[in-house]
Amino acid sequence: TNDDCAVDWATEDAVNMSDNVALSMDIERACPSIGSALANITVNEDSNAYTVSLTSYASDVQDAAGDLTWAVDEGETVVVYGNTPMPAEGLVSWTLSGHDLSITPIAEQFGMVQFNFTVTDSNGLQDDRSIHFIVENVNDAPEICQRDTNGDCVDTVMLFGDAAHVNYIPEDSLVGGQSVSVILSDVANTGSSALNLIKDQANENDPSRQVYTWGVSVAETCPLFSVGMVDDTVLTVTGKSGMDFEAGGSCDITLTLADDGAENQNAVDEVITISVVPVNDAPTIDDWNLQTGDTINWASNDSSLIYGEWTIRVLEDTEDANELTFDLSALKNDVDHDLSDLTWSLLPKLDDNGRAYCAYTNYFSFTFNGDELVLDLVKDATTNAPINQIDYLYNGGVHQVNPAGKGFCEMELYLTDSAAAPTGFAYDLNDDGYIQQTSLKRDVKIIVQNVAEQVPDYYFEANSGFDFNGVSNVMDGTWVPVTVTVTAGGDEGPYNHDSMLMITFQSDGHAETERDAIYIDAPAYGQSVTVDSEVYVKAVTTTVWAEMDVKTCVDETCDMTKSVDDRFIADEPASHGKVTLPNGLDYWAEPGFYGSEDGTDSIRRPVLEDKDWCNNVMYNTLTGNIDVCDQADYGRGSFEITDQKLPDVVRTIGASGVPSFAPSIVAVALAGMVVGLLALAGRREEDEEEEEDSSPRFVDDETAVSPVIATILMVAITVVLSGVIYVWASSLAETDVKGVPRITFAIEDIDAFNAETGHWKIEVQQSETELATQAVEIKIFAAEIDGVYEVKMANSDGVYGFSPYNSDSLVTFSDSVRSEGDDKVSTFFVGDTIFVRTHLADGTPLTDVTIQLSYAPEVGQGALLRTWSGLSYDVAA
Repeated sequence: TNDDCAVDWATEDAVNMSDNVALSMDIERACPSIGSALANITVNEDSNAYTVSLTSYASDVQDAAGDLTWAVDEGETVVVYGNTPMPAEGLVSWTLSGHDLSITPIAEQFGMVQFNFTVTDSNGLQDDRSIHFIVENVNDAPEICQRDTNGDCVDTVMLFGDAAHVNYIPEDSLVGGQSVSVILSDVANTGSSALNLIKDQANENDPSRQVYTWGVSVAETCPLFSVGMVDDTVLTVTGKSGMDFEAGGSCDITLTLADDGAENQNAVDEVITISVVPVNDAPTIDDWNLQTGDTINWASNDSSLIYGEWTIRVLEDTEDANELTFDLSALKNDVDHDLSDLTWSLLPKLDDNGRAYCAYTNYFSFTFNGDELVLDLVKDATTNAPINQIDYLYNGGVHQVNPAGKGFCEMELYLTDSAAAPTGFAYDLNDDGYIQQTSLKRDVKIIVQNVAEQVPDYYFEANSGFDFNGVSNVMDGTWVPVTVTVTAGGDEGPYNHDSMLMITFQSDGHAETERDAIYIDAPAYGQSVTVDSEVYVKAVTTTVWAEMDVKTCVDETCDMTKSVDDRFIADEPASHGKVTLPNGLDYWAEPGFYGSEDGTDSIRRPVLEDKDWCNNVMYNTLTGNIDVCDQADYGRGSFEITDQKLPDVVRTIGASGVPSFAPSIVAVALAGMVVGLLALAGRREEDEEEEEDSSPRFVDDETAVSPVIATILMVAITVVLSGVIYVWASSLAETDVKGVPRITFAIEDIDAFNAETGHWKIEVQQSETELATQAVEIKIFAAEIDGVYEVKMANSDGVYGFSPYNSDSLVTFSDSVRSEGDDKVSTFFVGDTIFVRTHLADGTPLTDVTIQLSYAPEVGQGALLRTWSGLSYDVAA
C-alpha cells in the first residue's frame, strides 16, 4: 500500500547488539512509481483511436517495468456545451490490454474525460495518477437541407411555387424588374416564419449558436433574372427584360452556406432550378408626351400629342404625300413578339348606341402599307371649320361640319399580335399554354385642319387698365379723364382687309349721354396706342368700361371721307349679340358672333376681324357675372377685369354767411334806446307826481345832469358793453361755417414758362377751421383776361379734383379730403392746393396777375380770404 511505501528498509544479519556497531545499509524504495511523462492527452474531434503503451510510464526497484501491473478507470466527463445531451456511449470508448491502452473519441463529440491510472508491483505495492483526455472541437460543415415530415432531407429544395410547380415564378411577378423573395432561417435545425434549410451539429450551437452566412448566385448568361441575398437572409430573384425574358424558361441558381467555425465552414453548394412561366403580353402603342419633352417623329406635319390625347393633323386640301403619310413603326412595341408579327387597324369610335362619332368618309379615307398610315383627303373637307366658314352649298356642308361638334374625327387605333405562339417561348411551363392574341387600342383624333386667314387680335392692356390721369377725388357728376392702351397682337399678317377700331367709354349710374365713339386706325402688329376720353362719375357710379369693336373697311384702304355707315362693311343685324342689362350696362352676349335675326344673317364675319373678342371689353370691377364672355366658336371666357377703384365722389359740409358786427351793434343800440326811453318815461312820471304832490322846487346845481343826457349816456354804455360781450361770445362759439378763421397760405411758381403745365401753386398751410369747399371762390385779374375769371373750388367741370397735368381749366383744385366711415368729405382746409395756370389755353402767358380768394356762400355774407397781386409768369412768386 502507499503506507507501506512510506517506510523503506534494508536487512543486516548477525548484528552483535552487545556493543555499539556501525552499520552501513543500502535502503531502497519498495513501491513502484508512475512518472510525470504520463500527462494530459489532447486529440481532435472525430480523430482515430489514440493508442499508447504504459510500460515506459512506471518504474520499480525490485520489479522490472514490464512486470508491473496497470489498471485504468474512467472518471468524470466534462463537455463544453450545455443543454445538448451527451450520447449514451459517452465522450470516448477505450480498452486496456496489458500495458496497451486504446482511446477512441465518439463521433461528432468533443469535451474532456478524466482517466485514473494505477500501477502495482510484485509486492502488491501501488502508485496512481489521474490525467485528462481532451477531445478538441473540430467544426463540422453545415448542410443545406430541406426536411420532409420525417425530418429527412429531400432531394430538391423548393423556394417558390407549390408541389406541382416547384420553383415556378410567373412572369408577371418579375416583369419590369420586379422581385420575389424568400426569407431563409439563419438558425441551425430550426425555423419559424423563415424557411429552415440549415442542418448542423447541435453541440456546436450550444450554449452559443454559430453565425451562418447565406449566398446565392446565378450565371450572368441567365436571361431571365438575377439573384441576390438581401440583409443576409432574404433570397431575392429580380426579373430582367427583353425578349429572352419574355420567352420564359429556367436557370440554375447556386445556394451557398457557411458558418463561422475555425474550419470546415462551407456546406456543399445546393443547385436549384428556377423557372419563369411566360405570359403573352398585349402589344403596346407607346405613349409619348410633348409636355415632358418626349417626341416621336412619325410625320413632318407637326402632328402631336395634345393634353394626353393622340392627334393627327393634316392641312385641308393638302396633296403632299409626306404630309399625308404617318410612319407608325416607332410607336409600336411588343415584348414577346417580333414587331413584324404585329398588324394595325383603324376604326371609327362608337357611342353608347353603336353609332360612329364621326362619319370619317366625309373627310378622308385611309390605307395601311405595313406600318404606314396613308390618308386621302376629300376635297374642301375640314373637321374644324368655324360655323361662319361652313359652305352649306357643298353637299349640304357635310364635309365641313364639325364631327359631333368636336372639330376632329374620333378614331380607334389598334395593334394586334399574332394568333399563333412565337417560336422559342416556353409556354409549356404555363398550364394554359399560349393565350390567344391580344390587342390594345389608342384613341386618336384626326383633324383636317381648316386653313384660316391671318387674323389680328386687338386688345386692351388690362395690366395698365384705366388711367384716370391722377384724378382721385371728384364732385358728384364729374366728367373724369380716362386713358386706355390698345395693343395689336394675334397673327402678324398680312391681313385681307383694312380696318379701324371703334372705341367707346361708358359708366353706370347716370342718364347722361356718353362721349362719342372714337375711331382710330388699327395699330400695326406688335404696336400699342393710347386712347383718351372721359367717363361720367356720380356718387352711385360703380362701373366704368370700354368697348372696342373692329370695323372692316369696304375699300382696300379706309376712305375717311365717307360716313361711318358707308365706310365699313354692313353689320345688320348687329354682331356680338349686344344687349342692355337691367342695371343699364351694355353687354356683348356673344362676342364675335355674326348678326343673325329672324332668319337674316349679317354678311360681316367678326371672327375674321379679331381673334379674341373677350379682351375687347374691359371693366374696372366685377359686377355680378359681367365678366362672362361667351365668345362665338370659342366657348366661355372672361372679359377683362382690372380691379380698379374709381375716383372717390366727395360730399361737402354746409356753408353759411360770415358774422358781422353791424347787425349786432344795431340790435344792441335799439335795445339801449328802448331801455333809455323806458327810463326817461319813468322819470317823467315821477316828476309829474312830485309836481302834483308838492310845490315847485328849483335846484341850482351846476353839476347836475339833465335826464336827456343821462338817457343818451345809458344807451351808449349799453351799446359798448353789448359789442364786447358779442365778440367774446363769438370767439367761444366759433364753428366750421361761422366766422372767418385766420388762414395762412404758401405760393410758388412751378415751371412757369411752360405753356402746357406752368402754374402758380397755392397751398393752405394753416387754418383755424374747415370751410365749405363749395363756398370758396377764386377770381383772376390779368392784363390778358377780359374782365375777370371767376370759379368756385367745387366746380366739377375740370376744376375740383384736377391739376394742370390733367385739366385745361385755368384754375384747378386738389383737395386733401378726410374720411368719415366710408364717406369722403371735402372741406377747404390745411393741405388743400389751388393751381392757377401761368398761360391761357391758347398759350398766352399771363402778366400783372391778381388772385383773389374769397369765402362766398350762397346765403349770408362772405369774406375776402387773401389777395395776391403783381404776379407774372416770368416773375418769381
